[in-house]
Amino acid sequence: MKKRIILSLILVISLFMVAGCGKKDKNNNQESSVWKADLNSTESIISDTAKKVFNDAKGDKNLTLVALLGKQVVAGTNYMFLCKDGDSYKSVVVYNDLEGKSEITHINDFDLIGYVNTDISYNDKDVVGGWNVDIPSKGVMLEEKIQTAFDNAVKNTKTATYLPIAILGVQNESNTNYGILTYGKFDDEDKNGIYLITLHVDQDNTSKVLSTAFVDLALYNE
Repeated sequence: MKKRIILSLILVISLFMVAGCGKKDKNNNQESSVWKADLNSTESIISDTAKKVFNDAKGDKNLTLVALLGKQVVAGTNYMFLCKDGDSYKSVVVYNDLEGKSEITHINDFDLIGYVNTDISYNDKDVVGGWNVDIPSKGVMLEEKIQTAFDNAVKNTKTATYLPIAILGVQNESNTNYGILTYGKFDDEDKNGIYLITLHVDQDNTSKVLSTAFVDLALYNE
């Protein structure tokens, strides 16, 4: 009788251990699929004029300027900047009036998850607000390994040139995905703008573009 009781207890304990291990593995798998902000990049390419507009409006806000995403001509000019704010990225709209005075009018989270692993094509019917993107002659330099992977993945794109702005997020699994914000310069100039490229890099450094998503800047002016 005692032996049966002992065997039953051992069986119950074993089942709890197995269940516990299964739960741990499940959590680990969920954790590995999460996109995390990459805030290591500090390089930016931006004109002195745009820097002044931003700095005049910034005040005491804890915002670090990363890039100019676009401009909109109104009674004056709206500037949209990509900024770091603590542990996240924000789109920040600054209005510069006809007298040269600047103020922040909108601050929005940049919705990385809405763009990674998703192909979104440019559609002029969806683009409103007259936001224009001044595309620089070169993008920022990424970490050497990632820059090489990016160059290899986009080099066969025949109709567009993509210039990196910043790595917004990283997803670590057995391999790695990167959410890279870029300027997109096309043969069809109407399609020029901001694009989010999801870059996949295998453990052997083989890389490919998983998706390319057009970013409508008008969505961040609200």
